[in-house]
Amino acid sequence: MRIRTYITVFYFCLFSATAFSQSLFTEFDVLATEALKSFDSYKIASGNVPEFKEVNGVRVYDYLVGRQLEVTAYIAADSVGELLYSEELVYAMLEALNKTFEKTYLSFTICNVVPIYDFSYANINTADCSNLEFLLKDYYMPNTINLYFLKSIQRDVEGDIKQVSNLVMQPDTLKDNDFILLADSDYHLFAHSFGHFLGLYHCHESALWGTEVVPRTACFTSGDLICDTPAEPFLEDYGLVSADCEYSSMKLNKKDPNYKKMIKDEDGNIYVPSVTNFMSFVPGECAILYSPEQLYRMAKVYYEFYTYLK
Repeated sequence: MRIRTYITVFYFCLFSATAFSQSLFTEFDVLATEALKSFDSYKIASGNVPEFKEVNGVRVYDYLVGRQLEVTAYIAADSVGELLYSEELVYAMLEALNKTFEKTYLSFTICNVVPIYDFSYANINTADCSNLEFLLKDYYMPNTINLYFLKSIQRDVEGDIKQVSNLVMQPDTLKDNDFILLADSDYHLFAHSFGHFLGLYHCHESALWGTEVVPRTACFTSGDLICDTPAEPFLEDYGLVSADCEYSSMKLNKKDPNYKKMIKDEDGNIYVPSVTNFMSFVPGECAILYSPEQLYRMAKVYYEFYTYLK
């Protein structure tokens, strides 16, 4: 199984407006959009927090009762025509996702599993604009979540080709951008990707809204904009969470000039992050949940952006 790797998206090819939004901004393993940024900017400016309890007089969870989103899954084949993943795996992962989303009343169902025997689509390199554009042209079902299981996903980062494990389009105003690309069968990565698709940021998010401090005094306007997820550093970068899901509050990489230095926020507070959240960079076995407010946010984002999905 490929080790999960997340690479910052500094830029993306400018595709035609009929296929892609051209208003993408910096994120990590996602194609993040100005539409979602504007949604959150308005929410912050209006001071309308906490939110999610009601939308236009309707409780979000009540609105979602019986809502079932269709997923069109695509499985790439290797060079000899053997599918890289089994249909059973795809169905099992959706079943697990539905259990994760039980409290939102939002569920997912597979409407079709499509094999892709054209080996040129098994390896997607986003530096080659046509590679991904043609994939979405030849294999895409409108009004469904298009989920691709591939051999590899590559990005050109400052001249170096890097392997990444997922690429997700976040909510947009266009209706032809509903896709998730995966190059791994890890369930943490699977749930992490659906979190991004439904508008979640990483728990360590800092580039967009500023760094969240440990006391969470500005949790609605900084970090991941979620108040029941603790502030956290970039866990994978420091290797702070062990395979046993134990967090170390000091840098343990002996090559780091700050070896054994305590990890603190900008105010000198020691981080006490979660090691179980799907949107954190922790070992796959550790991530087992979204927080209640993350579930509310995904429900709200669905209401705002995705009601056209079947």
